[in-house]
Amino acid sequence: MWIREMYNIKTILFDLFLWIREMYNIKTISFDLFLWIREMYNIKTISFDLFLWIREMYNIKTIFFDLFLWIREMYNIKTISFDLFLWIREMYNIKTISFDLFLWIREMYNIKTISFDLFLLKHLCLYLSRALGQPV
Repeated sequence: MWIREMYNIKTILFDLFLWIREMYNIKTISFDLFLWIREMYNIKTISFDLFLWIREMYNIKTIFFDLFLWIREMYNIKTISFDLFLWIREMYNIKTISFDLFLWIREMYNIKTISFDLFLLKHLCLYLSRALGQPV
């Protein structure tokens, strides 16, 4: 591969991604870009790999999802709650600044209380009710 030779990227992980890329015919710019970021910044975590896989398999191609992946890795936020909120955010297409802000506050200040989570859940339910045309 041209990139592999020009930049002397000789890692088993990169080879594995090239293999996956070919075997499953994943030929998207976003996948290639993540491979590039992965190698250039030496991000070698299972969680990052798993998100790449989810991203491609379910065709989640949003700037928000990409940004959360970046934040997740750069600030080393590796919590189930953060992952779950990312999943909820994408699956239900919740793209509100307020929801993002609550996620950020929750993780950055390590607010892991039931009351705060219930507040987030209430916010989520209100949004879903409005989105589905249900009375609030």
